[in-house]
Amino acid sequence: MFFSTTVRKPKITYIIGYPLSRVSFLLTNIEGIQLVPARAGNEEILDGILLRIVESAKAGRSGVGISTGNIPAENKAEIRELAKRLEPYLTPETVHAEYKLIRKCLEANRMFTEAADLFIKEMRLARKLLRKTNVFERLAHHIYEFVSRYGESVNRPIILAIATTLLASILLLPYNPGIGGPVPLHLLLTKYLENLEAVSAVFFQVRSFKDFSFLAKAPIAIEILIRVLAIIIFGNLFVAVRRRLERH
Repeated sequence: MFFSTTVRKPKITYIIGYPLSRVSFLLTNIEGIQLVPARAGNEEILDGILLRIVESAKAGRSGVGISTGNIPAENKAEIRELAKRLEPYLTPETVHAEYKLIRKCLEANRMFTEAADLFIKEMRLARKLLRKTNVFERLAHHIYEFVSRYGESVNRPIILAIATTLLASILLLPYNPGIGGPVPLHLLLTKYLENLEAVSAVFFQVRSFKDFSFLAKAPIAIEILIRVLAIIIFGNLFVAVRRRLERH
C-alpha cells in the first residue's frame, strides 16, 4: 500500500505483478514509475472498492455484499477494516485523481488495454462529481458511455448503427403503401427492404424520405430522429477509432 507517498526516483522504480485491485496509490504521485500490473484483476483499483464500502456504510448498509474484485474471501474483513481507517481520505475526488494518475502511467507504459478499463471507471466517477443541476452534461455522459463506453468500444457504435437502421425500417412499415391487414410474407419482405434502403440513405445523410415516394407520408420527426442518432453514433465511432489509431 502506498499512502501519501513520495517516489524520489520514479524512473528507476518498478512495481510489477500486482493486480490493481490489490494495491493502493491513494494521494501518491506515481508519474514516471514503471507500473506493470498482473494480467488479471485490473478492472478496478483497490481504492475504488474501498470507496464503495465507505459510501455503503454512510448510507446505512453493511457493505458485505459489495463486490471486492479478485480479493480472496479470507481478506475481505481486512479490506473493510482498511476502508474504515482510510475513510477520511476516501472521497470521489481523491479516487478520481488516483484513477487518472494510474491510467496515465499505464498509457505511458503502453499498456492500453488495462488503461481503457480504468478510463471508463474514471469517467463514471467524473460523472458522479457533476452537480445535480448539470442535467445535460450528465445526460451527455450517459449517452457517451452507452454508445461507445466513453470512446473505448468500436464494436458498440457499429452494432447500434445496424440496430437503428433495422428497427427504423420496421417502424416505417405502416407508412409504406400496400401494408394493411394480412400481407403475404414476400410482399412484407419487399416493403421492408425498400424501407431499409431509404433508412440507410437517411442514416448516412445522403438522401431524405421525400426522395422515396413510398415514404412520402412518413413523419418528418422520424427522419430527424434517425439523423440525430446517426450523428451521435458516427461521432462516437470516430472517437473510438481515433483512440485505437493513436495507440499504435
